[in-house]
Amino acid sequence: MNAIRPPDYDGGWGWGWGVQTADAGATPFRQAQVQYLGLDGEVTAAAQNIAGQTSASLDVTGAIVLMDHSVQPSRRIDDGFALVSTDGVAGIPVLHENRVIGTTDSGGHLLIPDLNAYQHNQVSIDSMNLPADARIATTAMDLVPQAQSGVLAQFGVTRYSAASVILYGPDGQVLPPGARVHHEESGKDTIVGYDGLTFIDTLQHDNHLVIDSGALHCWVNFAYVRPRDGSLPTIGPLTCQPQGGKVR
Repeated sequence: MNAIRPPDYDGGWGWGWGVQTADAGATPFRQAQVQYLGLDGEVTAAAQNIAGQTSASLDVTGAIVLMDHSVQPSRRIDDGFALVSTDGVAGIPVLHENRVIGTTDSGGHLLIPDLNAYQHNQVSIDSMNLPADARIATTAMDLVPQAQSGVLAQFGVTRYSAASVILYGPDGQVLPPGARVHHEESGKDTIVGYDGLTFIDTLQHDNHLVIDSGALHCWVNFAYVRPRDGSLPTIGPLTCQPQGGKVR
């Protein structure tokens, strides 16, 4: 008689036990084992007693993968595998066949050790956990590794510098919606929305805006430092000054 509960795929503890009696003679046999499954490998400890003689064993299995300038300890790899990279962004959930299997580490990596070789494997990331100032071209890939080989799933994440800027006119009133805003450093144009709010992309350390709204032609400058937490800040209110006037 045997009973076994293997560890869940997400990792953790599993246990098993067994009792057996030989057909010929009274030779009782008993065995118990415990398993721990982690992202870095699996450990199995077992003890058995045969006719009053007890023995024990400890088994450790796993793998080491060298890829994308990183060293990745892993569970045992029997078929294809993939290394997910998010360009250094940590804590991003990774899904295999629409099931979350882990999150990227401090280096932006997660190893998937059990892909099916020569078959289509759907791997994706949850972009909801990306910082607000992150851009990504795709969130899903179809991977087809060879047997006993791995592929690099590079989810290119780039960061951009942007902010919402509140603009006031020389009269101290918010600029009207639809006013044209030109960002001199990037050459890009946008417009003012409600409450004098406009969104400026590709910001530099020092920025100059030129605003046109009917007879009004003015400009404003401001400094920008990208927040470390990846947020998109709101700057202002800033007062737009006529050309030749004093800039705030």
